[in-house]
Amino acid sequence: MVSLTALAGVFLAGVVVGFWLLVAVCAASERDPGRDP
Repeated sequence: MVSLTALAGVFLAGVVVGFWLLVAVCAASERDPGRDP
């Protein structure tokens, strides 16, 4: 059985990675406004 601490760590890591990925996409789209998303 997977421990709750490990599960929470994986979940938090996924949230952080997803957040920074979203920030990077937004920054790239603002830097290049001529391109449609």
